[in-house]
Amino acid sequence: MCQTGKATEGTVIITHHQTSGRGQRGNTWESGKGLNLTFSLVLHPVFLKVTDQFQLNKAVALGVRGVFKKYADDVCVKWPNDIMIGDKKVCGMLIENQLTGEKLSRSIVGIGINVNQKDFQVSTASSVSVQSGKEMDLVKMFDELMRALEWRYLQLRSRESGVRSREMDNDYLKVMYWIDEVKRFVIRDSEVVGIIRGVDDQGKLIVEINDAVQSFDLKEIKFVY
Repeated sequence: MCQTGKATEGTVIITHHQTSGRGQRGNTWESGKGLNLTFSLVLHPVFLKVTDQFQLNKAVALGVRGVFKKYADDVCVKWPNDIMIGDKKVCGMLIENQLTGEKLSRSIVGIGINVNQKDFQVSTASSVSVQSGKEMDLVKMFDELMRALEWRYLQLRSRESGVRSREMDNDYLKVMYWIDEVKRFVIRDSEVVGIIRGVDDQGKLIVEINDAVQSFDLKEIKFVY
């Protein structure tokens, strides 16, 4: 495992073959050798309060999603920050934040993207290549990702230093997976029917269940396919 130490902001650590990447809920991410993009990006979002840290998730997810839209249709962000093409997961992200007082001091953004891989052990996984029907240029896509992530990060930093804009919040809501659709979820070991209505300021998922709106964190709700 690579140690970032006191890496400067914008440092990127890339691996060409990953067998035990970490994801949400303790899930692992397996990547075929030389087929995909797996990297970690170091950021210093000192302008963000601890209570606003989910805004960084939004910025990163929207940046990656914007690149995928060049190659495929029906690209959505599955809360909190997986990227889906149709009903297939093609990208997973894990953001680990370090705090200083009430502000973020450093964030390690880990991103794993299935780009040209064709075979998967999990039926819900796929790749950009499979979903688009085209072989991808890894170097070109990586360059596009860096530019898109930088743009969204600067947008986030700009909005926090001035008048609070809802543009990024609205962009995230527009592309949320299952937004405003009647779907099944598991909550406290019970299956329920609900409708995703968005996310709150702390990044919790807002779901309408039996005409009542409730908020859930990652450990409290699961999607049922």
